[in-house]
Amino acid sequence: MDHDTGSGTVPDYRLYCSPDSANLVVRMVLESEGIPYREVRINRAAGALDAALPRR
Repeated sequence: MDHDTGSGTVPDYRLYCSPDSANLVVRMVLESEGIPYREVRINRAAGALDAALPRR
């Protein structure tokens, strides 16, 4: 879901969201500053981020 501030620009920022993430503050800052962003919903329970995490 794209959140455009009316400028018509393509969002440069992606906000990765899941029901158990703490992204409210980041979302509030982006919106209060008028920065367009793309919301990317992920399912952490299904391991959506596991491939991106470094293995030890």
